Amino acid sequence: MQRLTLPKQHKKYSVGDTIRATVGKFKIITSENGKVVKETDWIKNMIMKSSGHGLNVLVRNIIGEAGYDVEITHAKIGTGTTAPTETDTDLEAPVNLGISSDPSIIRGDEEVVSINTAHLEFFISDADIPNDTYTEWGLFTGTFGVDEGMFTRALIIPTYSKGTNQDTTIIHEITINN
Repeated sequence: MQRLTLPKQHKKYSVGDTIRATVGKFKIITSENGKVVKETDWIKNMIMKSSGHGLNVLVRNIIGEAGYDVEITHAKIGTGTTAPTETDTDLEAPVNLGISSDPSIIRGDEEVVSINTAHLEFFISDADIPNDTYTEWGLFTGTFGVDEGMFTRALIIPTYSKGTNQDTTIIHEITINN
């Protein structure tokens, strides 16, 4: 979302004024034998805006509508190259489906790092992801393959090439501003 700049004489906001932004970013860290061998810069992602996905899931939770889980439950990585749109519902070409954010499965960490920023880590061992070049990444809510909703999607630019004996850690941050 784009941040609205109001003229200085305005002291109150009107209904319909957009004064908030929800943003996300991620970076990919490659390690071999427990040592970091490369790390990308932060890559921005798009927060989805269609029914049952992204911001709509937050809105439905605010009013207590059942059936829309807001917790980021899993992620996907893929090889699609089409630019994200706000109405995407899945990756274009997912490869390693259902990477869970449950630490008991992937040894990931989740935490609130500031009053308005969540930090998620996704660990993918060498054995769990084929050697390939990856070009897209997305976060999901709900149950994998059942009622999942895409929360974010991004193209990985520059692309991420995963090689033999390389583990992958993806750190994702989501910030809600007002």
